[in-house]
Amino acid sequence: MNRLIVDGQPHPMQRPRFSSRGGIVHTYPTLKDKRYKKDIQDAFEEQKEQGKVITLEDTEKPLEVKIWAFMAIPKSTTKAQRKLIDEGKILPTKRNGDCDNIAKIIIDALAGYMFMADDSRVVHLEVTKHFAIDDTPRVEVEINYLDNNN
Repeated sequence: MNRLIVDGQPHPMQRPRFSSRGGIVHTYPTLKDKRYKKDIQDAFEEQKEQGKVITLEDTEKPLEVKIWAFMAIPKSTTKAQRKLIDEGKILPTKRNGDCDNIAKIIIDALAGYMFMADDSRVVHLEVTKHFAIDDTPRVEVEINYLDNNN
């Protein structure tokens, strides 16, 4: 299994920023996006050294990506709400990032690290959001070759 764990609150990709110089419009990522991508890449490098994740070398095979985003439980959560969260009856649906934006920033950050080609090799993507019941917000990412024989 090839599972990367990125500690900290999951961060969705934000809209790019625009600037205009001399009539030419430039787009650039936000500083938060740059920092989070660097955190993802640093986590990959550290866990690669520990033998927990590997670089996928075959640039032709399709990939499947599974992402589990464990969101921090809001501090304003009541005891009754916390019980429902622990039972899986309340899920993170408010102001904490869309699944597609969470996936986008992670795949973009790992495209040059975990696999050599761009993200067009990803043909199967699963993203789920959960509350971090253990109070450890994080993202877990599993990227593997897709078995075409099924």
